[in-house]
Formats: sequence, structure tokens, C-alpha cells
Amino acid sequence: MFKLLRTLGIVLLTVLATLFCVQNLTTIEVAFLTWSIAAPRALIFFMLLATGFILGFVSHALRPSGKSHPPTGPSPPPAIEDQ
Repeated sequence: MFKLLRTLGIVLLTVLATLFCVQNLTTIEVAFLTWSIAAPRALIFFMLLATGFILGFVSHALRPSGKSHPPTGPSPPPAIEDQ
């Protein structure tokens, strides 16, 4: 059942991505500071999306994990054993 849902999801995403690309073939010009680029709108959106994914991955990879640093708060009291 899971394989069927996954396959249907992939097919649906492929159809939606194809429709998006077909509907956004108009060439636009994007200018930033001293450079400009003329490309189809769908390609510009894809480049922005890819840039966002890359920046998110890099920022997540460079973030220090909490596991490598010892706790900085006060230490808990020692356990008292009943005898």
C-alpha cells in the first residue's frame, strides 16, 4: 500500500512540475546590482529554489550540534541511596 501511495505521489509531483514549467516559459530578465540574466521564468524559480536548498543545507551542516558540548547549567544533586 505504501509503495502505491509513494508512486502516486511521485506521478502527481511530476505532473504538477511539468504543468508549472509549461505555464512559465515566458522569458524574463532579472537584474541584480551590475549583472542581469534573461531566462525562462520556470528556470529562474528553479535556480532560486536550488539556492535556498543549498543555503539551508550549508547552514544546517555548519550549526554546532548540542551533543558535542557539555551542559553549561548547574550540575544535578548527587543521588541519595537508601540503605
